[in-house]
Amino acid sequence: MVFIRVKNQIADSDLGLLERHLTMLDKEISEIHTSVRASRDPESDGLYDTGEYFFGQGFVAMQRYQSSVFGQFWIREGFDFDPKPKREAFLDEPPYWSGDKAVARVIHAAANYWKHTDEWWRTTWDREGGLETEPKKKESDYTLDRLETVAPWGPYYCSNILAALTKTREPMLSELVPQIVDWRDGLIRLHDRHEDSCPI
Repeated sequence: MVFIRVKNQIADSDLGLLERHLTMLDKEISEIHTSVRASRDPESDGLYDTGEYFFGQGFVAMQRYQSSVFGQFWIREGFDFDPKPKREAFLDEPPYWSGDKAVARVIHAAANYWKHTDEWWRTTWDREGGLETEPKKKESDYTLDRLETVAPWGPYYCSNILAALTKTREPMLSELVPQIVDWRDGLIRLHDRHEDSCPI
């Protein structure tokens, strides 16, 4: 889908869908937070695993929105355009969580972790001390390296990453929406400074 700008107003249907999606997930997460507080053993009750699932799905939804934003710029570049270098640069644009750690980059890495965590068992076992680390770094290593600058490696990693980004003990996915909007608007301003006309 596309978003349309009229003067300073932006009509962004994908953002609206993302907000609806995250609100649905947050409803489940809110119930999990309540159950955790009431449980004598939340881990044995499966509450942490359930929360991790919904947090992971939220990061994937945010990554899907990032792809939608990228597409606004790629489609104007032509079919021979290689999007990867510019995508990497876009992910490092503000807002920043801390120092030079871009929120967009952390979201993207967290989504990749959640999507591929069962395939990356070797890498995660290495970090837990279960296996010797292979000398050659894989994509999974680079992803986890980025995430470890936000939260130490450990179980329920998506939960820990979201808690770090939101700076709350009972985080909700929708708390990241304002930062995602700031990132999108920053890319539009960046493009406007380098082009005679806006692509949208």
